[in-house]
Amino acid sequence: MRVLVTGGAGFIGSALVRELLSQGHEVTVYDDYSLGHRKHLRNVECQSIKGSILDADLLGKTLDQNKIEQVYHLAARPFIPEGFLTPERMITINTVGSMRVFLECIKRDIRTLHYSTSEVYGTAQYAPMDEKHPLNPQSAYAVSKAAADRMAYIFFKEKNFKVTILRQFNCYGPRETHPYIVPEIIRQLAKGDELHLGDLTARRDFTFVEDAVKGHILLINCERAIGEVVNQGSKTNYTMQEIVWNIADIMKKNPVIHRAQDKLRPFDVMKLISDYTKANTLTGWTPTTDIKDGLRKTVDWYLKEGPWSWE
Repeated sequence: MRVLVTGGAGFIGSALVRELLSQGHEVTVYDDYSLGHRKHLRNVECQSIKGSILDADLLGKTLDQNKIEQVYHLAARPFIPEGFLTPERMITINTVGSMRVFLECIKRDIRTLHYSTSEVYGTAQYAPMDEKHPLNPQSAYAVSKAAADRMAYIFFKEKNFKVTILRQFNCYGPRETHPYIVPEIIRQLAKGDELHLGDLTARRDFTFVEDAVKGHILLINCERAIGEVVNQGSKTNYTMQEIVWNIADIMKKNPVIHRAQDKLRPFDVMKLISDYTKANTLTGWTPTTDIKDGLRKTVDWYLKEGPWSWE
């Protein structure tokens, strides 16, 4: 297939590009490189277009010139704390930008996988969380993604948009471009034995990124998934404290942990645990990487290659 990956130079996007190429697909990356890194695509044979998802003309030309058959839409401003400072930019890119991607795909009848997020659910009202869980976004980021998520569904109903809405729970692995909990712990422990972190009581469902992208490819090629919302996660969960000690054990550290007020979120999601039964039923996907193995691979990559770009 000839595929376009918006945000293909980012964390999940670059892992997806590698997996697509390994399966023999022809890949075009569309990224404005404000968050993604060109070095994430080092030694990768794909075309790269620098552009914004707000630029409908360039999007359309890219789709036509490359005869794109499938679009994986990942491009977004994904870092929740950014929304505290610049909510307008986050809403514009994540919601309006997504709408422009959708409309260009609709014009050309292109099969699309839209990357939503588990954050649209807010803190779990029951667990594990299936696709019927109520939506209760608790940040500007979550609001922007919920709006795009629902817009994709409305376009499926109104315009026969061939879209699947993926609600991805937390991913971890190499090439993260923001100081999320896993790379931030590694970064701090690589410098010493003290950690300055926010709330460590929150629980999250973690999936190794290389497992996740295999599931994404299965979903976009599943006809029964068109018009569906599909969760993807591991159905396991860990407190941030447990993640700290797992990484510390891998790095052979015995850290002193300090609570950093500047890392606390004003309205945090305290528990996210995925029920991925629907994804498994539709495609047979299930995660295969144990958390300790995945964290070990992540630590090894960051100690060798980590860009620590947020410094």
